[in-house]
Amino acid sequence: MNSVALLESKLEQVRDLGYEVHFDWFGGTGGGACQMGNRRCLFLDLAMGADEHLQLVNELLCELRVHRKAA
Repeated sequence: MNSVALLESKLEQVRDLGYEVHFDWFGGTGGGACQMGNRRCLFLDLAMGADEHLQLVNELLCELRVHRKAA
């Protein structure tokens, strides 16, 4: 599976966990997850490639797994 296909699969997992996924131009400064009120969002920088997006998504999924196990 190539990086783009894997990213799409992982983004579907993130959406299933209740996150909105937003792609925007941040000039290469990154992105990340946050909560704004009741909304959970993942922002991905259009200046970054699929591999970098995949890394951010994997970090978020890993963090969510850790929090679930601790709960």
